[in-house]
Amino acid sequence: MEIPRATPQVPGEVIRKEVKEVRVIEISKKLYRTLESFVASSNKEGYFWNTGVKADNTIMFIKPSKWALKISLKPEIPLDSSRLTCPIRLISLLSSSEVSICFNYSIRYYDIFDIKSFVEIDDVNLHELIEFTMPYEWDFNLRTIALYNKDVPYSYLIYLFDIVDRIDDFVDLAKYYKALEAGIFEKRRELRELEEKKEQVEQATA
Repeated sequence: MEIPRATPQVPGEVIRKEVKEVRVIEISKKLYRTLESFVASSNKEGYFWNTGVKADNTIMFIKPSKWALKISLKPEIPLDSSRLTCPIRLISLLSSSEVSICFNYSIRYYDIFDIKSFVEIDDVNLHELIEFTMPYEWDFNLRTIALYNKDVPYSYLIYLFDIVDRIDDFVDLAKYYKALEAGIFEKRRELRELEEKKEQVEQATA
Protein backbone atom coordinates (compact mmCIF):
# COMPACT_ATOMS: atom_id res chain seq x y z
CA MET A 1 0.00 0.00 0.00
CA GLU A 2 1.37 3.39 -0.99
CA ILE A 3 1.83 5.80 1.88
CA PRO A 4 0.16 9.19 1.30
CA ARG A 5 2.56 12.09 1.11
CA ALA A 6 2.11 15.78 1.72
CA THR A 7 4.04 18.19 -0.51
CA PRO A 8 3.73 21.64 1.03
CA GLN A 9 5.23 24.58 -0.87
CA VAL A 10 7.60 26.28 1.54
CA PRO A 11 7.85 30.02 0.76
CA GLY A 12 11.25 31.33 -0.28
CA GLU A 13 11.02 33.96 2.44
CA VAL A 14 12.10 31.35 5.01
CA ILE A 15 15.66 31.57 3.63
CA ARG A 16 17.55 34.25 5.54
CA LYS A 17 20.60 34.51 3.25
CA GLU A 18 21.11 35.71 -0.32
CA VAL A 19 20.14 33.17 -2.99
CA LYS A 20 21.34 33.09 -6.60
CA GLU A 21 19.15 31.56 -9.30
CA VAL A 22 20.75 28.99 -11.61
CA ARG A 23 20.96 30.11 -15.24
CA VAL A 24 20.46 27.22 -17.68
CA ILE A 25 21.98 27.41 -21.17
CA GLU A 26 20.51 25.10 -23.81
CA ILE A 27 23.25 23.50 -25.91
CA SER A 28 23.26 21.08 -28.83
CA LYS A 29 22.81 17.35 -28.36
CA LYS A 30 26.32 16.59 -29.56
CA LEU A 31 28.01 19.08 -27.27
CA TYR A 32 25.90 17.86 -24.35
CA ARG A 33 26.96 14.26 -25.08
CA THR A 34 30.57 15.41 -25.24
CA LEU A 35 30.42 17.15 -21.88
CA GLU A 36 28.47 14.32 -20.30
CA SER A 37 31.20 11.90 -21.36
CA PHE A 38 34.00 14.21 -20.23
CA VAL A 39 32.59 14.86 -16.77
CA ALA A 40 31.66 11.20 -16.20
CA SER A 41 34.89 9.62 -17.53
CA SER A 42 36.89 7.86 -14.84
CA ASN A 43 39.95 9.62 -13.41
CA LYS A 44 41.71 6.33 -12.62
CA GLU A 45 45.11 5.63 -14.13
CA GLY A 46 45.23 3.10 -16.93
CA TYR A 47 42.34 4.46 -18.93
CA PHE A 48 43.34 5.56 -22.44
CA TRP A 49 42.15 9.15 -22.02
CA ASN A 50 44.18 9.72 -18.85
CA THR A 51 47.52 9.57 -20.70
CA GLY A 52 48.44 12.63 -22.71
CA VAL A 53 50.32 12.88 -25.98
CA LYS A 54 52.90 15.70 -26.17
CA ALA A 55 54.02 17.37 -29.40
CA ASP A 56 56.23 20.44 -28.96
CA ASN A 57 54.38 22.60 -26.44
CA THR A 58 50.94 21.03 -26.86
CA ILE A 59 49.50 18.14 -24.86
CA MET A 60 46.39 16.24 -25.97
CA PHE A 61 44.20 13.92 -23.93
CA ILE A 62 41.78 12.01 -26.14
CA LYS A 63 38.73 9.82 -25.65
CA PRO A 64 38.15 8.47 -29.19
CA SER A 65 34.86 9.47 -30.82
CA LYS A 66 33.99 11.60 -27.77
CA TRP A 67 36.33 14.43 -26.88
CA ALA A 68 39.86 15.83 -26.96
CA LEU A 69 41.40 18.11 -24.35
CA LYS A 70 44.11 20.29 -25.90
CA ILE A 71 46.47 22.20 -23.60
CA SER A 72 49.10 24.69 -24.73
CA LEU A 73 52.24 24.91 -22.58
CA LYS A 74 53.41 28.05 -24.39
CA PRO A 75 50.36 30.27 -24.88
CA GLU A 76 50.63 33.71 -26.45
CA ILE A 77 49.02 36.33 -24.23
CA PRO A 78 48.70 39.66 -26.09
CA LEU A 79 49.31 42.63 -23.80
CA ASP A 80 46.08 44.11 -25.13
CA SER A 81 42.85 44.08 -23.15
CA SER A 82 40.79 43.63 -26.33
CA ARG A 83 42.39 40.27 -27.18
CA LEU A 84 41.47 36.86 -25.77
CA THR A 85 43.64 33.73 -25.66
CA CYS A 86 42.15 30.24 -25.24
CA PRO A 87 45.03 27.83 -24.51
CA ILE A 88 42.91 25.10 -22.86
CA ARG A 89 40.28 23.67 -25.21
CA LEU A 90 37.82 20.83 -24.72
CA ILE A 91 36.95 19.84 -28.28
CA SER A 92 33.94 17.73 -29.24
CA LEU A 93 34.77 14.83 -31.56
CA LEU A 94 31.06 14.52 -32.33
CA SER A 95 30.77 18.00 -33.85
CA SER A 96 32.70 21.23 -34.34
CA SER A 97 31.68 22.56 -30.92
CA GLU A 98 34.01 23.18 -28.01
CA VAL A 99 34.32 24.60 -24.51
CA SER A 100 37.51 26.49 -23.72
CA ILE A 101 39.23 28.18 -20.82
CA CYS A 102 40.45 31.58 -21.97
CA PHE A 103 42.50 34.41 -20.51
CA ASN A 104 42.65 38.13 -21.06
CA TYR A 105 45.31 40.66 -20.06
CA SER A 106 43.80 43.63 -18.28
CA ILE A 107 45.06 46.80 -16.59
CA ARG A 108 43.34 47.26 -13.25
CA TYR A 109 44.68 50.78 -12.62
CA TYR A 110 47.84 52.67 -13.51
CA ASP A 111 50.58 50.01 -13.77
CA ILE A 112 48.82 47.14 -11.97
CA PHE A 113 47.77 44.34 -14.32
CA ASP A 114 45.34 41.48 -13.92
CA ILE A 115 44.53 38.32 -15.86
CA LYS A 116 40.84 37.68 -16.37
CA SER A 117 39.62 34.10 -16.80
CA PHE A 118 36.69 32.97 -18.95
CA VAL A 119 34.78 29.88 -20.01
CA GLU A 120 34.00 30.15 -23.71
CA ILE A 121 31.19 28.02 -25.17
CA ASP A 122 31.29 27.71 -28.95
CA ASP A 123 28.33 25.67 -30.17
CA VAL A 124 25.79 25.56 -32.99
CA ASN A 125 24.19 29.03 -33.13
CA LEU A 126 25.59 29.76 -29.68
CA HIS A 127 28.58 31.67 -28.37
CA GLU A 128 28.87 32.42 -24.67
CA LEU A 129 31.74 33.99 -22.75
CA ILE A 130 31.46 33.66 -18.97
CA GLU A 131 34.01 35.30 -16.70
CA PHE A 132 35.17 33.58 -13.54
CA THR A 133 37.77 34.24 -10.89
CA MET A 134 40.72 32.23 -9.68
CA PRO A 135 40.83 30.18 -7.55
CA TYR A 136 37.84 28.79 -9.44
CA GLU A 137 36.52 26.85 -6.45
CA TRP A 138 35.22 30.11 -4.94
CA ASP A 139 33.57 31.47 -8.08
CA PHE A 140 29.77 31.85 -8.09
CA ASN A 141 29.36 32.03 -11.87
CA LEU A 142 30.68 28.51 -12.31
CA ARG A 143 28.25 27.20 -9.71
CA THR A 144 25.17 29.09 -10.94
CA ILE A 145 25.41 28.47 -14.70
CA ALA A 146 24.53 25.05 -16.09
CA LEU A 147 24.37 23.47 -19.55
CA TYR A 148 21.49 21.27 -20.64
CA ASN A 149 19.74 19.61 -23.58
CA LYS A 150 16.12 18.64 -23.08
CA ASP A 151 16.13 16.12 -25.96
CA VAL A 152 18.81 13.85 -24.48
CA PRO A 153 17.22 10.99 -22.48
CA TYR A 154 17.96 11.11 -18.75
CA SER A 155 19.80 14.42 -19.16
CA TYR A 156 20.75 16.46 -16.12
CA LEU A 157 22.25 19.89 -15.51
CA ILE A 158 25.99 20.02 -16.15
CA TYR A 159 27.39 22.93 -14.19
CA LEU A 160 30.32 24.95 -15.49
CA PHE A 161 32.02 24.21 -12.20
CA ASP A 162 31.92 20.46 -12.95
CA ILE A 163 33.56 21.02 -16.34
CA VAL A 164 36.30 23.31 -15.02
CA ASP A 165 36.89 21.07 -12.02
CA ARG A 166 37.27 18.05 -14.34
CA ILE A 167 39.73 19.98 -16.52
CA ASP A 168 41.69 20.69 -13.34
CA ASP A 169 42.18 16.91 -13.00
CA PHE A 170 44.30 17.12 -16.16
CA VAL A 171 46.01 20.49 -15.70
CA ASP A 172 46.60 22.34 -12.43
CA LEU A 173 44.74 25.55 -13.22
CA ALA A 174 46.13 27.46 -10.23
CA LYS A 175 49.73 26.75 -11.28
CA TYR A 176 48.89 27.45 -14.92
CA TYR A 177 47.45 30.83 -13.94
CA LYS A 178 50.52 31.69 -11.85
CA ALA A 179 52.78 30.79 -14.79
CA LEU A 180 50.83 33.22 -16.99
CA GLU A 181 51.20 35.94 -14.36
CA ALA A 182 54.95 35.35 -14.11
CA GLY A 183 55.37 35.39 -17.90
CA ILE A 184 53.45 38.64 -18.29
CA PHE A 185 55.35 40.26 -15.42
CA GLU A 186 58.66 39.34 -17.06
CA LYS A 187 57.57 40.63 -20.48
CA ARG A 188 56.41 43.92 -18.96
CA ARG A 189 59.77 44.26 -17.20
CA GLU A 190 61.61 43.73 -20.51
CA LEU A 191 59.44 46.33 -22.25
CA ARG A 192 59.99 48.81 -19.42
CA GLU A 193 63.78 48.37 -19.63
CA LEU A 194 63.71 48.89 -23.40
CA GLU A 195 61.66 52.04 -22.96
CA GLU A 196 64.08 53.37 -20.35
CA LYS A 197 67.08 52.69 -22.62
CA LYS A 198 65.30 54.42 -25.50
CA GLU A 199 64.68 57.49 -23.33
CA GLN A 200 68.33 57.54 -22.23
CA VAL A 201 69.50 57.45 -25.85
CA GLU A 202 67.11 60.25 -26.82
CA GLN A 203 68.30 62.38 -23.91
CA ALA A 204 71.96 61.75 -24.78
CA THR A 205 71.46 62.78 -28.39
CA ALA A 206 69.24 65.78 -27.67
